Amino acid sequence: ATLSVRDDALFSILAELAGPRLHELKPYEVTNLVWAFAKLSVRSTSLFQSVAQMLQSRRRGEYKAQCLAAAAWSFAKSSAIPRSTQNQLFKSIGDEILPQVNSLKPQEVANVVWSFGQMKIKHQRLCEEIANFLSTPSGFSRFSTTQLTNILTAFAQVHFRHSGSISKICGVILRNSHSLTPEESSSLLWSLAELNVHDRTLLVQKILDMAAADITCFKYEELVVLNTAAKKLSPYHQSFFDVCEAALSTDG
Repeated sequence: ATLSVRDDALFSILAELAGPRLHELKPYEVTNLVWAFAKLSVRSTSLFQSVAQMLQSRRRGEYKAQCLAAAAWSFAKSSAIPRSTQNQLFKSIGDEILPQVNSLKPQEVANVVWSFGQMKIKHQRLCEEIANFLSTPSGFSRFSTTQLTNILTAFAQVHFRHSGSISKICGVILRNSHSLTPEESSSLLWSLAELNVHDRTLLVQKILDMAAADITCFKYEELVVLNTAAKKLSPYHQSFFDVCEAALSTDG
């Protein structure tokens, strides 16, 4: 999976062999297994359901926080278990990761938040813990612009607003706005609009200025999102709207 080499026949055999014998695997082997399936978008409902059952019956501390983060990402990526099971599983994962946030690497934190956002599952205490961690000088400085954008987007997906962390995230992104991709720019503005954040004027203006100067790099769907968010956050940025509407009419 790390090499992005997909062999459906091989994965089918793996799922058939591993499913009934998961109890023989070590915790990290279990989560690595579903991670590989999710990474390569190989669907195996029976395997994921078996792993979900195993995780729900786990002893506290049996799986390291890193393994639980990988599991959350894998289940969010695959969407292979029923909604009721998802809610129970993600709540238990969130509860156990909560006191261990500081032990996770930045990408693992971003993956955890992305997972809950993707599944539209709001774990209030976990969001608060991560937001508080991000608000510290030693917290947000460890994260890349992409990771911070994904975290803010996930917060918006579950309607979690934390003024301190939003301020810190936006400040870091503003200083590194040149590195934003079109997808990140549209996601970021969507997030700010979704959370009704209207005090990040410099960041919004910067993103719209960059978008107007390089509008052809945006996909049609990204422009629609960006245009809708801009109308809410910066309704008088006429130079952006002129360029954007021209591009949308051409693509449409």
